[in-house]
Amino acid sequence: MAKAWRAKDALKRIHGDEATQYGRLHDYKSEILRTNPGSTVTLREEKGEFAGMYICLSALKEAFKDGCRKLICLDGCWLKGTYGGQLFSAVGIDPNDCMFPLAYVVMRVENKDSWQWFLEELKEDMHMYNSHQWLWTYFRQLSLTYSQDMVWSQDMRSN
Repeated sequence: MAKAWRAKDALKRIHGDEATQYGRLHDYKSEILRTNPGSTVTLREEKGEFAGMYICLSALKEAFKDGCRKLICLDGCWLKGTYGGQLFSAVGIDPNDCMFPLAYVVMRVENKDSWQWFLEELKEDMHMYNSHQWLWTYFRQLSLTYSQDMVWSQDMRSN
């Protein structure tokens, strides 16, 4: 037990606690943009506190446009830890029928507004202006259905 405590204490000294890590998100954003030109990283803050972070790397964006089908699967999962949160992801299908990660967002909470923000960022990032060219799939997420209707027309929704 003492070894586990010392290991946890050592990690905290090296990396800091979770609250300190949130303060370094602007540095993380800058580093992603420096090392991956053309990528999109958007931080969302509400009342000076972290609300979400959208990330779409340029290599994934270009590869998706060049070789993947115009099918996007959306999903979300809970994050464990002191602060919790949600991880939303947009995944495509490559020519070998394998999953192809496109973009992800870490949000403080899952609701209609957070899904709408993610979809708006994705729409702008991928230039998805013609709704008839895209197919979306997701599983039983009512807030996502509402948000998708707000971002795109009803005719492109599939679940």
